[in-house]
Amino acid sequence: MVGQFEKGLGQLLDRANDKLGQNYLFGGSSLTVKPFDPRTLNYTASSQDFEVWVSENSKVSVFLRGDRVFGSNLYISNVSYASPTTNFTTPGAIILQVGSNTYTINYGGAGEPQNIQELAQDINDNFGDKLHAFVSQNPDGSYSLALSTVELSACVQFDSISGDLSTGFENPNILQAVSRVREKLQGGFHPDDFDLFSLNRAGDLVSLRRSEVGSVLSTVKNLQPTQENLDVVLKKQKSDLEDADLSKSIMEYTRYRIAYEALMRIVADQKDLTILRYL
Repeated sequence: MVGQFEKGLGQLLDRANDKLGQNYLFGGSSLTVKPFDPRTLNYTASSQDFEVWVSENSKVSVFLRGDRVFGSNLYISNVSYASPTTNFTTPGAIILQVGSNTYTINYGGAGEPQNIQELAQDINDNFGDKLHAFVSQNPDGSYSLALSTVELSACVQFDSISGDLSTGFENPNILQAVSRVREKLQGGFHPDDFDLFSLNRAGDLVSLRRSEVGSVLSTVKNLQPTQENLDVVLKKQKSDLEDADLSKSIMEYTRYRIAYEALMRIVADQKDLTILRYL
């Protein structure tokens, strides 16, 4: 089982660091920066997609930012406990946003949850329409509170955290979520409910990103006549920059030209939308 996870993680990392020509598919506007560190699995490239104009008024993302493509809405508390029933030492509150709504979750005080097991149950009982809460065992054998959103496309924003959990929550990307399960198996621990949820959620998130790419390709296809005349548009943009620094203008023109050629290659080679295999 460990070997299978190791192999699967390696394949996922290869896809995340895949190239189209000299440019990384998921490095965003960095283009030539490897997106994910093979050791830490942290995202190290641009936080912006590389976009290309397909008409004078419309542009699409060609090289996507990998932190979003392979990002997750999974959250694991940095503080951990020897047991799920170990009592909190300092009462506190978690104030967080899910979508446009703000919620306050109190713990550790009189009449409030006294440990992460009770806290997870309290969150599920009172905020179960917005949040999933778990007690999850870490690769070192300790236990943490884990959260995720009910809605697939939603994320959590932590406004403030006080008390035991004030050190915050880790937000692993999909690669790191898979690696966490692998490390647990290596340590002789069984996957728990949060691990199974994480893997299922990772698959659902990738499917969501695939649908977004499919939507982009549909836009590109509809604008095919405009794309074929993109040189005219780019030359017009270049002429508008005649008063600007010439070398900078040429560099920008070349940059867009490279991106356009990459986009046309995708469209030409993936007529049946098999570009989605990259996700």
